[in-house]
Amino acid sequence: MDKQQLPAQFVEQLLISRYLLREGIQALESRLPFAPSLAVSLFQDAAELLLSAIAVHVDAKVVPNTAFLAYWELIEKAPKNIEHQQVPSKAALMKLNNARVAFKHHGQRVSPEDAAAFRVNTEVFLKEAASRFFAIEFDDISLADLIARQDVRDQVKEAEKHLGEARYEEALICCAVANYDLSRLLSALIPNVDQGLGSAARNAFSGLDHTVARTTEEIVKYIAKHLSAHRDAILLMMSDTPIEKRARFRSLVPGVVKTLNGTPHITWRGQASSDKNDVAFCIEYVIDLALRLQQHGFSSSP
Repeated sequence: MDKQQLPAQFVEQLLISRYLLREGIQALESRLPFAPSLAVSLFQDAAELLLSAIAVHVDAKVVPNTAFLAYWELIEKAPKNIEHQQVPSKAALMKLNNARVAFKHHGQRVSPEDAAAFRVNTEVFLKEAASRFFAIEFDDISLADLIARQDVRDQVKEAEKHLGEARYEEALICCAVANYDLSRLLSALIPNVDQGLGSAARNAFSGLDHTVARTTEEIVKYIAKHLSAHRDAILLMMSDTPIEKRARFRSLVPGVVKTLNGTPHITWRGQASSDKNDVAFCIEYVIDLALRLQQHGFSSSP
């Protein structure tokens, strides 16, 4: 079943479930205090929301206080579950739910190792359950729909389309353009450092001793270079982007500049990656950056 054919309420629930999974993964990767336990709570929320959507989809007789364990039997016996399909991952999700309850109600922390295992189990469940009951690929549920800026959202969706068609170079270009547009939101707050300041300083002192003019140029160039580095670091912190992810993204996408009329000019620094995982990472990076900037109020249209 195509996502477009699903009732809106299920599309929304699947999208939220995907978002909760993303938040859980980010919590787990943050290494903050209690992060593994908080991640497990988000994983369980993602799984339970999908269970709830399935229950409604097959007309299972659930009530507001239905126990988590009861979903499996109620869904299997539901009137619209004609083939009596079973919900997958029962044992794994019961362990996930027990870990969540132990943390939420008894303060028992979840170890990073257990949380990592719960992440895998949750992803397996979400993918299998979405495919089995809604006939869609869970990974195809795009968080791009949550991006406020239409220009960026359109670029990300185009990148996803190219990814599905194995047109990786085109997908990476879309990611680079989307990143350029997002970066300009922050750049407006802290303008670029003019790298031509050194030459300007030398020209200004050209009437003096040649050594003085040359030394002044080198000093100004040094200052401009380090101001530019500090600017990049500040922008990175403002966007809450992990340094290692930023570095990987920049190594994969081409350089982009836009003319005054908005036409992008693309410059490749090397061969475009032919690795599907690299392209998927870049798409996820841009989505994450867009959502982080929205969180801080940077979502105005150009």
